Amino acid sequence: MKKIISMISCVCLITGILVGCGQQEENVSTSSAGSETSLQTTESSASNEPIKLTLWHNSDRVDFANMITEYYGELYPNVTLEHGYYTSAEIKKNIPISAASNSLPSIFVKSNGATCKSLTENGYIADLTEIAERDGWKDKYYSWIYDEILAEGNGKVTQYPWFYQMFACMYRTDIADKLGLKVPTTMAEFENNLAVYRDNGYAPLTLGGSSGTHILRLWTPILEMYAGSELLDSLFAMEADWRCEAVESTFSKLKEWSDNGYCAEGFMTLGPNDARLLLYTGQAGLTFDNGGLLQNMRKEFGGVENYDFYQLPRDGGGSRLNFTLESYLFNANLSAEELDYAVKWMDLWCSQDVEEIKDQEILWTPVKNAPIQSWAQVCADSMETIIEENGTVPNYDISLPESVYNVLQDVNERVILGTMSPADAAATVQQAIDDYKAAS
Repeated sequence: MKKIISMISCVCLITGILVGCGQQEENVSTSSAGSETSLQTTESSASNEPIKLTLWHNSDRVDFANMITEYYGELYPNVTLEHGYYTSAEIKKNIPISAASNSLPSIFVKSNGATCKSLTENGYIADLTEIAERDGWKDKYYSWIYDEILAEGNGKVTQYPWFYQMFACMYRTDIADKLGLKVPTTMAEFENNLAVYRDNGYAPLTLGGSSGTHILRLWTPILEMYAGSELLDSLFAMEADWRCEAVESTFSKLKEWSDNGYCAEGFMTLGPNDARLLLYTGQAGLTFDNGGLLQNMRKEFGGVENYDFYQLPRDGGGSRLNFTLESYLFNANLSAEELDYAVKWMDLWCSQDVEEIKDQEILWTPVKNAPIQSWAQVCADSMETIIEENGTVPNYDISLPESVYNVLQDVNERVILGTMSPADAAATVQQAIDDYKAAS
């Protein structure tokens, strides 16, 4: 076991950014007993009375949580940690149920921004505003990160940020250079590039159709192009009627790309990782994805030197950058002492001062001037320019109620396969929204 050098900086780490793929794990209760690791830390203001904290994580974070738990036990042997591991779908479903029954865990991963807003409005999660002011979060994090925290907390700080994801066109620069392709600035140029990839034997846009989520990632930017920012926000807030031209045009665009051969052959039966493999092995030109793709690329194939990204170009409408903030939330019922220990857990979870952590993938940290930089982090400067010019928008599809989301996923697949018209698809989604509202 290596040594923790210090607990001075708190820089967020991505490990296993692709969430929600595994089965639910059994809860693991871990008493923070000591080991041989020598630690250096500031003295805690809390007492040494026994404390129990319960935590919910995504199911792919077991190994990382176990490692951090061991370190945490060196620092705070009076704290018992009970971990639960779940798929992202299970977490999204269980949070409102547990909130309503007053049984939320002490610390839990945020499912999406809409959930954070709802939990804040109903007083289910702790207000961290004073802690954020004390620890200088406004200066510590990128400005757009802090703005998103305040937006999702209705003006309060109610989440501890871990990493951010931006969804963009990740492409092979070596293939683009070989074909003489430039970064497109309009949708027409983008579609011309897709045609060039196709005509030269490459899968132009590789997506995993067997997971509707992978394809629906494109829904937000394409719909914003047709609807504009205001209507987009209203549609996903389930305020505007989905039976509109913008929604039908979005369905039609994805079918058009499929019909034109702009997607990988047989993509509707590919899983997301199978689709990404086409990019890794040089058989595809680009995909629409997040930093997890780059993390896997570095782990499995040794580097990302031949990769870059650009924002999906849009003609008219809105052009905000697709952006998701991954964070943890704290139960509002925690005592001051429990909250202190909960924040200390996140301080360690996000630290780069643990030497074992330094060797793992560091991508998309929300902390400015992070001591450990990766290819992805270097992109932050260019993203800041995009965000300053256009703003950010969350991937709204995951914010929909599960029943509505499932319908959107189903009808989108039917439109692509040619068994449902865009107009019928839009009407079916609106009916699902009406049914959800009636049952609520």
